[in-house]
Amino acid sequence: MGDVLFSASVRNLLHTVEPTDLIRKSIDELRLLYNLDEKDADSLRTEAALRVFPCIPRDVSELQDLFFKTGNEALDSFLNGGFLVPGVNEICGHAGVGKTQFCLQLSATALLQNPDSLVVYIITKDSLPTTRFTEIFEACSGRTLTGMDGLRRVLLLHIRQSAELMNALDVKIPSLIQAHKLCLIVLDSVAALFRGQDEVYARGEDLRKIGSGLLGLSQRYKIAVICVNQMSTNVEESEDVPALGLLWSNLISTRLVMTRIEIGDGSTTRFMEKSLGPTWPNEKKKFEIHAGGIKNIVLKAPVRIPAFSTNELIVLLLLRDISSFRSDHCDAIRIKVMKLGECMFISELASGRKKDEFKLTRFPVLQKC
Repeated sequence: MGDVLFSASVRNLLHTVEPTDLIRKSIDELRLLYNLDEKDADSLRTEAALRVFPCIPRDVSELQDLFFKTGNEALDSFLNGGFLVPGVNEICGHAGVGKTQFCLQLSATALLQNPDSLVVYIITKDSLPTTRFTEIFEACSGRTLTGMDGLRRVLLLHIRQSAELMNALDVKIPSLIQAHKLCLIVLDSVAALFRGQDEVYARGEDLRKIGSGLLGLSQRYKIAVICVNQMSTNVEESEDVPALGLLWSNLISTRLVMTRIEIGDGSTTRFMEKSLGPTWPNEKKKFEIHAGGIKNIVLKAPVRIPAFSTNELIVLLLLRDISSFRSDHCDAIRIKVMKLGECMFISELASGRKKDEFKLTRFPVLQKC
């Protein structure tokens, strides 16, 4: 917003008072302190905030630039518009779940959406799966372009140490931005740089510099940033959690966790969960991987159960056994009982009755599957 749109008093304050001091005060405090009317006080505080945080959109029309689109309408909808720009977006999961394939898909999409731009792909392990990238790029382009058309526009950086990455973020990538137009930075993966590092303080300092460096590039040049992270086991909680701990979690803007479940018949089911993000409510969806990358974000179909009476549902809840009932039926029963608000009577219904009195044959849909 140009200074000409402000009153003389507001223009003078913007040039003589530090913006950080102005945004710490309320509109009423600004009115009393600088003898301003409400409109000028509001304009002063808003412009000061924009000067401190230049990434804040100045106009509603700029909101569309705050998301990096994946190229898949269902996936963008699941992500509430896409990945945040500016911001450090993390894709996390165990090995083989599809993290790198997703990054390759995002790289292909970025190149196709920005024909005059390049992608910086930082790889810290093995090598870039170029064959898979060409397959995804050709599928995403509708076979109108070859895989080599995409590979020519990928600037690949092989990095093995955290110090090397920090130098790339401070020197090499800004130099590339001066020479080329970049639309995406991918770091695959950040956790690999710290594998086997025991010095906690040094690792924390390096993580802070890497996170700040990535966010700084995204803010300064409005470039989408995607980082890959692994999972580690929390011994105390006996569960798998994203690697690199709480410090790294506080440095990222969004986190998408990908999981894979092996089914008894040999097939695999994959899920992605939004576990961190200012516009991301916690939600999990099933997805599939095809030639062109991630497809078919599947919405879970509602579970249909028979129209039992409240007492019958509570009895079934009491007799619930994972080995005897399908889990989705059990969840649906529990939810329905809770909605009916009758859970307080469970102990009364159960007292003085034996399980044998209730014949499960009355409910054929809920018999063992």
